[in-house]
Amino acid sequence: MLRNYLKTAIRSMRRHPLFAAINVMGLALGLFVAFMILLWVRDEMSYNTMFSDADRIMEVMRTSTNGGIVSTTNSVTANLDAVLDEEYPEIEIASLVGWNWDITFVNGDLSFRNDTRWAGPEFFQVVDYPFVAGDPLTALQVPESVVFTESTAEQYFPGIYASALDRRAAAQEVLGQFVRLENRLDVTVTGIVEDPPANVTYGFEALVPFEEYRRRNNWVDGWGNNGFRMLLKLAPGADHEVVSEKIRTIVQDNQESSTSVLFLQPLKDRHLWSRYENGVLTGGRIEYVRIMGVVALLILVIAAINFTNLTTARSAQRAMEIGIRKSFGGSRSSLAGQFVGEAMMTAVLALMVAVAAVALLLPGFNTLTDKEIALAGLGWSVWGAFIGLTLLTGLLAGAYPAAYLSNLGIIRVLRGSSRSTGGGGMLRRALVVFQFAISVLLIVGTMTVYSQLNYIQTKNLGLDRENVYVIELEGGAQDQYTAFKSRLLQHPGILSISTGWENPFDINTGTSDPDFDGKDPDDNTSYAVSGVGYDFVETLGIELLAGRTWDESQPLDSAHVIINEAAAATMPMADPLGERFSMWGREGVVLGIVKDFHTQSMYAEIGPLVMQLNDADGGNAFFLLAPSQIASAIETIEATYREMSPEFAYQGRFLDDDYDAMYRSEAIIGTLANWFAILAIVIACLGLYGLAAFTTARRTKEIGVRKVLGASVPSVIMLLTREFAILVGVAFIVASPIAWFVMKDWLANFEYHIELGVSIFGAAALGLVIITYATVGWQSFRAAVANPADSLRTE
Repeated sequence: MLRNYLKTAIRSMRRHPLFAAINVMGLALGLFVAFMILLWVRDEMSYNTMFSDADRIMEVMRTSTNGGIVSTTNSVTANLDAVLDEEYPEIEIASLVGWNWDITFVNGDLSFRNDTRWAGPEFFQVVDYPFVAGDPLTALQVPESVVFTESTAEQYFPGIYASALDRRAAAQEVLGQFVRLENRLDVTVTGIVEDPPANVTYGFEALVPFEEYRRRNNWVDGWGNNGFRMLLKLAPGADHEVVSEKIRTIVQDNQESSTSVLFLQPLKDRHLWSRYENGVLTGGRIEYVRIMGVVALLILVIAAINFTNLTTARSAQRAMEIGIRKSFGGSRSSLAGQFVGEAMMTAVLALMVAVAAVALLLPGFNTLTDKEIALAGLGWSVWGAFIGLTLLTGLLAGAYPAAYLSNLGIIRVLRGSSRSTGGGGMLRRALVVFQFAISVLLIVGTMTVYSQLNYIQTKNLGLDRENVYVIELEGGAQDQYTAFKSRLLQHPGILSISTGWENPFDINTGTSDPDFDGKDPDDNTSYAVSGVGYDFVETLGIELLAGRTWDESQPLDSAHVIINEAAAATMPMADPLGERFSMWGREGVVLGIVKDFHTQSMYAEIGPLVMQLNDADGGNAFFLLAPSQIASAIETIEATYREMSPEFAYQGRFLDDDYDAMYRSEAIIGTLANWFAILAIVIACLGLYGLAAFTTARRTKEIGVRKVLGASVPSVIMLLTREFAILVGVAFIVASPIAWFVMKDWLANFEYHIELGVSIFGAAALGLVIITYATVGWQSFRAAVANPADSLRTE
C-alpha cells in the first residue's frame, strides 16, 4: 500500500510540476525560516547555562529612588564583598566583578588590547569556567597575576604554542610566564581557561585580581559609590527570593540617606530579562525571543495554508480519480491515507531542501547575528523536535484536503458536477485572507522597526559623533599629554582635542555625593559623572547654554563643574550658575550649563550629569576632525601615538561606531525581521501565484467566450485579479489594528521613539497592492492575450 501511495504521489507531481514545485518550495522556505529561528531562540535561551550550578548562581541587583525616579541596575558597591558570604549562611560564595575594559598587555615585541575584567579571588568558584592550566582556587589570589583564555595566551606566547606537543602542554608551559599590564606592572600568568562561549554574560579575554584595582583607587570603598558587579552562589536548597528579602536593606543600614534596595536575580535569566520599570521586572530581550518565535509559527502557518489551498484547489482535477478508486472498492480511510501520505512526503522533501539550505547559509547567519551556532552541536532532542514539527506541519496541511477529497460522492464525481466548484472555495478565500493578514503584520512590524532604528541612528544626540575620532590614551601619550596634544594640533585637519573617562553617551559612573546650598538632606538624587579634559564641550560640539567652559589659564577652574539642564533642575535656585557645588572632596562652583545630551541609550530618559575636570587622567582622547582631511589626520594621530607610546597597541574608531554598537542587538533583530518578512511574503506569493494559475486554467473557456463577445485585455485582467485584490484588501483591514497595537507596545519600550503614523500603513498597503498585482498579473495577462480560438478548442 505504501509503495502504491508513493507511486501515486510521484505520478501526481510529474503531471503537475508547477503545483508540486510551489508546494515543496513554499514548505521548504517555511521550514527553513522556522529552523533558523529555532536555532537562534535556542542559543538565546542557553545563556549562562554552561556552569555546573547555573540554577544557584545569582547577580546582585540594586533599585534606588532618586528625585522621584525609580531605577534598577546591576551596579553595586564593592563594600558588599566583605558582607554577603560572611554574614549570610544561605550564600555559599560571592565575588566582585568589574566592568569590561580594553586593556593593553605586553610581552616583548607583542602588544595587544584585550577585553579584560577585574574579578575577586572567588570568581571561579562562582562561575566554573573550564581550566586548561592552573588552579581556579588560587589563580586570582595574588594582585600581580592574570588569567588568560587559550586564544589570548597564544597571542602572547605563539612560540610556546607552536613548539608544544599539544595545546594543553603549551598552556602548562605558559603558566608562570610574565606579561606587562598597562606598562606599569609585571603580572604572572596563573591560569588559562578555555575560550568562553559567546552565550555567557561575563565573558572575557583576560582577568586581573580585583585587589589590584582596589589598591590604586581608594574611592572604591564607599557605600555611596557604585560601579561594580556582584555574583554569588547560593547554598543548596536556598531560595533566592527569601535571601533577597534578607539582604534588601544592607546599603541603607550603612548609609543613612540611601534608598538602595538589594535583591537577587538568577544569572541565567539576566540575558533575557533585563528591563525594570519602577523596580519591577517587566521584560527585556525575552520579548524579541517571543516575537521571533511567533514569526516562525506564522510563517509555518502561511506555508501550510499554501499547501492546503493548492491541494483543495486541484480537487476538481483529481475528482475523477477518486470516483474511479471508490467504484473499485477504495475506502474513505485508504483515500484519506493516500492524501495525507502525499502531504507527508511533500513535507519530508521540503525538510530535506530546508536542512540543506540551513547547512549552506548557517555561517552567514552566524556572522549576521554574532552567534556561534553549529549543526554538529545539536542534540537528538533538537533534531527530533524539528522532524516532529515537519511531520506535524505536513499532517495538518494535508488533513483538510484528505477529509474533503475522500468524502466526494461516487455518482456526483462521475457525473462531473464537482468540477464546477473546485472544492473548498470559501475555505480558500478565508485562508488567503489569513495568510495575507499575517503578511501585513510582518510588513508593518518590519517597517516600524526599520523606522525606529533609522530614528536612533539619525537623531541629534546633542553632540557631534560623526567627525569625532577616539583612541585609548596610554603610555607616553598619556604621561606627556600636553606635548602629545600640542603636536597634533599643528595638523590643520585636527580642529580640537580633549579627553574623557568613557564613551560620552554610555556613562556608567554615578554618585549621590554632590552637595550644594539649599539641598534637602533627604535628597539622594543620583548624578551621572564624567571626568573630562579641557575643550571637551567644544570638541564634541555640545551646546553651552550659560556660563563658560574650563580655561587652562585659570587654575581655580579645576575644582569647578559643568552640569546639564537635568542637573540644574535638581538644584533649588532659579539660576545655578556660579553657585557652590561640592563633590568627592572638591569644593567649587557651577561654571557652565550645557544643553541635555544623551548619556545613555534611547531606552532611558536623560538624567542629571556632572562633568568634572580630569584633563590628564582621561582614558580616551577625542579628536574633532575636519571632514575634508580625515584620512590625513588619522594617519598623523596614529604615527604620533606609536612614536610616544610604542609599547601600547593602537586602536582608534569614530564615536559613531561606539554609538552603533550600543544598538547592535536591535539592528540584528531588524535585519532578521526584514529577511523573514520578505520570505513570508515570498511564501504567500507562491500560494497566490499557484491559485491564480489554477483559477485562470479553470476559467479558460469563460475568458475565450468573453473575448469573442468583445471583452478587452484590461477588462479580462481586472476580472481575474479583482477577487484576489479584494481578499488582500480585507486582510489589510483585519490586520492593521492588530499591527498598530503590537508595534505601539514595542515602541513604548523606548523613552525616545517615532510616532506610529499613517505613512507606515499607507506604505504597507501600497506594497501589498504592488505584490498582489505583480503576483497574479502575469497569469492574468497571459490568459487575457491568449487566442480565444485556442481556448475554446481546448475546452
